[in-house]
Amino acid sequence: MIYIFGIFGFFILLGCLFLIFIKNLVRATFSFFLILFSTAGLFVLNGSDYLGLIQVMIGIGGILIVLLFGIMLTQNYNFSFPKTEWYNIFPTLLIVIILGYIIIHEIPKEWYELPQNLKFLDLKVIGFQLLTEHLIAFELLSILLLIALIGASSIVRKS
Repeated sequence: MIYIFGIFGFFILLGCLFLIFIKNLVRATFSFFLILFSTAGLFVLNGSDYLGLIQVMIGIGGILIVLLFGIMLTQNYNFSFPKTEWYNIFPTLLIVIILGYIIIHEIPKEWYELPQNLKFLDLKVIGFQLLTEHLIAFELLSILLLIALIGASSIVRKS
């Protein structure tokens, strides 16, 4: 079980590195897909099927599609990323070292252990909860994604 956790963590790290260093926006968006999908895998691995499903539906199915539509609608082919100066590397390394220390030393070891009796939810239960208890939040998120898509297309139309 810990090996699967390590594989998902490796894919998140790989996606983060690709997201940082890739200059093509479409490929960077696909590396963001790898990050979101691996995060959903970690949720499912830890017994949070509901959060994993929400990550796939909202994160991958909604936000990523809006990003891809925004990129496809912009059609600015002469876009270039600003040059990174050498002095920007030091604060980044400092933040990475601090966060690495927090992750390795400060998180309690009990959080890494999985409970023995994991109760996995059935998809019928998740679907029932989405359409009864969490319907308002689900609909508000879909309206937010629609507003983001309309805003991206209106920005493109003005230019």
